[in-house]
Amino acid sequence: MQHTIEVIGLGAGDIDQLPLGMYKKLKQKEKPVYVRTIDHPVIQSLKKEEVVFHAFDHFYEESKDFDIVYEKIVQTLLEKAEDQSILYAVPGHPMLAEKTVQLLLNQK
Repeated sequence: MQHTIEVIGLGAGDIDQLPLGMYKKLKQKEKPVYVRTIDHPVIQSLKKEEVVFHAFDHFYEESKDFDIVYEKIVQTLLEKAEDQSILYAVPGHPMLAEKTVQLLLNQK
């Protein structure tokens, strides 16, 4: 079976600005949800609704070199996707200035 990494954007605002489809994807229970950073208003709101997130903030604390941080995030996502399909949520739009998404796309 082919496992996937589905990437979604959290937008720039709070949960009221999140499209309904994205909200439903984040609330689903079938796929684990990974986030580049927990520091986003949408994440904070969904945590109150008991949505579980796996964040990569600790990579930022371990290294000041963003290239290393982004490589670690991508490697971890690829490893997690070996066992099951996952959801990866990023701040803003996934195709605008989101280095981890670009690195993932280059893996194909």
